Amino acid sequence: MINDLIIYSAPYFCKRISKDDYDDLQDFAVRVRNQYGYALQAFIQEQALSEDDKRLNNTFIVRNIQTLEVVAYFSLRSGMISANERRVQFRRVFDTVPGVELSNFAVNDNYIRKHNKESGVGAIVFSDFIIPIVDQASKYVGISVIYIYALPEKNLISRYRQYGFERLEKRQERSLHRRFRPYYDEGCIFMYIGL
Repeated sequence: MINDLIIYSAPYFCKRISKDDYDDLQDFAVRVRNQYGYALQAFIQEQALSEDDKRLNNTFIVRNIQTLEVVAYFSLRSGMISANERRVQFRRVFDTVPGVELSNFAVNDNYIRKHNKESGVGAIVFSDFIIPIVDQASKYVGISVIYIYALPEKNLISRYRQYGFERLEKRQERSLHRRFRPYYDEGCIFMYIGL
């Protein structure tokens, strides 16, 4: 159920980030212990609110309904990808496909450690919060794809495949990365779900 920009799906709820979340987000931890994990943690603690205010990313905080603990967060932004690259005369051309980028997505490792009997939190966040928001947006603007520049971790790539994301064929992936991968996502892997 969507109610005043808050989405409820027991045992969690989701709402846009606000200044009221700041203190709780300082305890957010990301399980991936490398530069990418630290970047996801730094984003939610240092940049998310500012980027949301500037409309660069809409960041959503997922909380436990009963305890109000921060469970996860994700950020969405509009974008496009390229497709059907081809040569026309002496130029390379391509089509653009409108989409929504899942620009940040992380589950709070501190929450998972405390509630280790809860499993599949990321899948629940994806199916119960991310997909409904994108579906709602697609009623007002053209959206043909949801995409992510996934961290180059085998377990994460596998998990995103379980959510329905696919990779492009290697040649297409290289071409797309050359044209559209943001500097922030250097080293990440493009994955998508067609709608």
